[in-house]
Amino acid sequence: MCLASPRSRVPICQALLDPAIPSGLGPASQPTMALQLLLMAPMLDSLEGNDFLYFDAAVASGSGNISAFGVIGSTLITGVDGDSINISAAANGTAASWIADPITGGVQWSTNQAGASLAVGLGSSSVDLGDGDDNLSVSAWASGADPTAIGILDSTVQTGSGNDSLSV
Repeated sequence: MCLASPRSRVPICQALLDPAIPSGLGPASQPTMALQLLLMAPMLDSLEGNDFLYFDAAVASGSGNISAFGVIGSTLITGVDGDSINISAAANGTAASWIADPITGGVQWSTNQAGASLAVGLGSSSVDLGDGDDNLSVSAWASGADPTAIGILDSTVQTGSGNDSLSV
């Protein structure tokens, strides 16, 4: 999900879900599912006003390799005033369901785990919170047989002036 400022309601990114995206996980023979949020422009500059930017990438599967990427290869500049950026990436590699038990005739809880799961919140990007009391929250969560979650990877964050908050 990608939403821009409540003032503009202009989408600033699009979601790309494709099993052909290389996730960098496991052997090439294993199926891979990846979700990446792509900014429609490589740079987003909100300049002024109290802006709220929300990026959420989530993918789930009980088989193969999966990965979710929040904001990758982008520049975010919030400008002045109190702005908030929330970025999250979740790769749920555990699928669970109730299945019929042929022996007892009842039901039992069953889980399957994906081979590897990777979640990266902010990667290869730059964030400049500018002036004002700003908030940046980045989260990454992964589950499965071989989970890896990385909040911020190969990125820079400039907090600028004001009472800023950074949560990873």
